[in-house]
Amino acid sequence: MWNKRVLGALVALGIVLAACGGGTSSPSAGGANASPTTSLAKDQTFRFGATESPTLDPQKATDSASIVVLRSITRTLVYFDPELKVVTDGGLAEKYDVSADGKTVTFTLKAGIKYSNGDPIKASDFVYSFQRLIDPRTAAGYSYVMGDIVGAADLLALDPTKLPADAKIDALIAKLGVEAPDDSTFVVHLANATAYFPYIVSLWVTAPVEKAWITAKDATEAKNYVGSGPFNLAQWDHNAKLVMKPNPNWAGAKAKLSEVDMTLYSDTNLTYDAYRNDELDMSSVPSANRAEVSADPQLSKEVIKSSVLATYYMGFDMRGSNTPNPKSVMGKSKELRYAFSESVDRAALVNTVNQGVGTPATSMVPKGMQGNQPDIGLKYDVTKAKADLQTALTNLGVTAADLSDGGKDAIELGFNSGAGHEPIMEFLQAQWQTNLGIKVKLSGLEWKSFLARLDEAPFTIYRLGWGADYPHPNNFLRDVFGCTGTTPNGNNESRWCNAQFNDLLNQAATKPDIASALPLYNQAQQILVDDAPVIFLYWYGRFTLVKPWVQGLTPTAQDSTTGELFFDRIQIAAHS
Repeated sequence: MWNKRVLGALVALGIVLAACGGGTSSPSAGGANASPTTSLAKDQTFRFGATESPTLDPQKATDSASIVVLRSITRTLVYFDPELKVVTDGGLAEKYDVSADGKTVTFTLKAGIKYSNGDPIKASDFVYSFQRLIDPRTAAGYSYVMGDIVGAADLLALDPTKLPADAKIDALIAKLGVEAPDDSTFVVHLANATAYFPYIVSLWVTAPVEKAWITAKDATEAKNYVGSGPFNLAQWDHNAKLVMKPNPNWAGAKAKLSEVDMTLYSDTNLTYDAYRNDELDMSSVPSANRAEVSADPQLSKEVIKSSVLATYYMGFDMRGSNTPNPKSVMGKSKELRYAFSESVDRAALVNTVNQGVGTPATSMVPKGMQGNQPDIGLKYDVTKAKADLQTALTNLGVTAADLSDGGKDAIELGFNSGAGHEPIMEFLQAQWQTNLGIKVKLSGLEWKSFLARLDEAPFTIYRLGWGADYPHPNNFLRDVFGCTGTTPNGNNESRWCNAQFNDLLNQAATKPDIASALPLYNQAQQILVDDAPVIFLYWYGRFTLVKPWVQGLTPTAQDSTTGELFFDRIQIAAHS
């Protein structure tokens, strides 16, 4: 999150550090395949490990740790089915209609929908939430998803560091193309027909909120929280424990669990030990323990393996290319970026550090999704990497020693510690020292501090991952690397902006279907890999342990936490 949807704690949450059409990921074993039973445990509590959420404000949340909670305690106009198709079942809209020109989308809300405090959910709440999301004073990392709505472009073009007077901002917000003709009708006016817009209104950032609640002091603490989903936020002991319980005012199918307990770990590798001690019902497996799990006659039956729509990458600070930042050598030299990318043996990384989980990647759109181009991008080639490095050093007027730890232009690699990323960072450090003669400095920070550092004092190279918010190439290209003019989207941590890239994505957004848009997405992705503002390492894979008594767990390829879209379907079978 955080101005970016990163996958920061996936080791604990069921994705191994390793991915549309969109498809359900089929578990190979474990609780999700357990046979249905009528014998249920008296204690219907589902337990797993997680990390502390930076925020549970729906409009401000951008990270996986927050989203896994918001998926359950808030709901949007539409939702997903297990095949990742957008449906009204599970959402707050009864139906939606699109005008003949594709520019007007009208949502009819379900009757009787309420917030967790019993107040009715009204169409005007969606107007307020959409306006709040794009209001630059909210500083929401996902404000850009409103970009296709009439009037949004003027708001997104505002310089967040030099905002105009409140009156001008208010006037622009009043022109945003959203309205509520009555309490049950919400209308969105689009600047252009946008085929993927139903996906946008499935995002947690578009969940309705009451103004009186969200603007109150400590609104997002458990004692004050007002949600709109099948669960309530019942307890939040920061950095220790978070508990969700069924929302009695939820108008949809009631959750089967009595409680979801999330133990919050600073070191997510500890979840594996807790799982072995029967303290948790679900855990990922540290890379060092995957072989023993696969060989264990009992644990091997409890593993869910599947593909995930997610990409693990290393980003470069590109601000030096368009701002006075002399430290950003990466922003000045494509050859240097090429050298760092070409000197990484991705197959060795996946096979050794990740123990074979995941797929080596040299492009952004993941395996298993339309727009995946596995054959483009920079490949492992040490000879070429050394040649590109020499060109870069000559052009920059520096030496390899200058870029090494302790040198005057030393390269710093930043990552979030305690989430299992350390072995990968050490692998990269060794690759660059061996193949390029450059030793980078490793800087691991706690999750929230890492996110703040990305925005305030960028690392030369940083670790991020991107998991699907919705299964569409737009989400992996425009939403991560796009810019409005020269202003990067909130998730664009490299600050890389390319006019041709953005123009292609803007064209793709107007196409009536994915088939006609795909050639444009492919061209845009080619530009991205050619300019190399990031190093793509691999597409994730899932390697999750789930207790056999967990029934109804429904993984999808979009999950960052296994089964997160459908916790309300889980039941706990009787067990000793």
